[in-house]
Amino acid sequence: MEKIIRCTSCVLPNTLPSVILDKDGVCNYCKDYNKLFGNIETVMNERKEKLNNMVKQVKKWRRPYDCLITLSGGKDSTYALYVCAKLYNMKCLCVTFDNGFMNELAKTNIRNAVEVAGADHLFYTINRGLLLKLYRLFLLKAGDFCSVCSRGINLCSKIVSKEYGIPLIVVGDGERTNYLSFIPEVFQGGQYTFFKNVLNGIDLEVEAYSMLAETNKWDKHKLIRLTNRLLQKYLHNDSLQIYTTPAVRIFDYFAPSREEFLEILRTKMDWKQPKDELEHMDCKLHNIACYIRELKFPELTHSTFYHSHLIRMGMMNREEALQLEIENLCNKGIPSELDFFLKEIGLKMKDFHTSVKDWEKINKFRDHNNRNRIISMFERIKRV
Repeated sequence: MEKIIRCTSCVLPNTLPSVILDKDGVCNYCKDYNKLFGNIETVMNERKEKLNNMVKQVKKWRRPYDCLITLSGGKDSTYALYVCAKLYNMKCLCVTFDNGFMNELAKTNIRNAVEVAGADHLFYTINRGLLLKLYRLFLLKAGDFCSVCSRGINLCSKIVSKEYGIPLIVVGDGERTNYLSFIPEVFQGGQYTFFKNVLNGIDLEVEAYSMLAETNKWDKHKLIRLTNRLLQKYLHNDSLQIYTTPAVRIFDYFAPSREEFLEILRTKMDWKQPKDELEHMDCKLHNIACYIRELKFPELTHSTFYHSHLIRMGMMNREEALQLEIENLCNKGIPSELDFFLKEIGLKMKDFHTSVKDWEKINKFRDHNNRNRIISMFERIKRV
């Protein structure tokens, strides 16, 4: 453990290929965060004005619902519902992707939250047999299975918003708070192209057609959203923004303190806090996902990314995080849920370990060509 070289600001180890330490030992993730959110109060005040204007525009549409919220029963999505229903008095429809492994406490929190908020709610479920086949396939081919649920969440929000004509999608996420999705070695979302590439040439592709619907082509709204990002990033001119149906990440506009945040959930939304783990308490498979990351990079623990994230936001000091990391490294073990999960998907423990250890497997299914085209488009806009 003494040989692990870590960022001198957070606790990320330099064994992650994407972690680059400068001459002072500070990692690129900490530097990027400070560059974007060094003056968080000013940033949030500016963004909140944009959100206010967006909500006013949405309410003018006079639809049955002002917004759709992807509600998992966890703390972040519950806070998103609080903001929309309680602060902005919006008519909310909530949708939950149920993968069959939801925590009972999460279901209780969902029931409490929608009742307090006066919101309507839908559960969206893919048949269990198909989901288990997809989990197995993605573990074997890509060494990861979380992208299956990410795809399901993405899909159900798009289908429901289109069906009900909802002008705004709100998620309990944000550039400032999302500490995992920017780390390519350990995270992959549910993008259509990635999902399609993993299924390509597999008989399951036909059976899983429902998971490939809706986002298999660019529509005008996607093109408009990309244009807006390009204009804002390179021309810094919000007046050029084209209005379209947006997806709002609520923590791009709100930055409550940890204490304020949890107090709001408990007193305003009747949210029940779990005894042990606050992060991703809604899913019984979360510990397995963390274990997979530890197998890819033994210097990681289930809390390495989360603790580093708390340090950047000023909610934990490095000494405390480092002590917890050392304790967690000494107490690693196989998650109790793993045996049951592997039996469910029909995979042997040996095959599971062999499949997930190589972090580079997931990279070959990503859409590198599209990424290059978008980068090229950015550069052309930059020269305008």
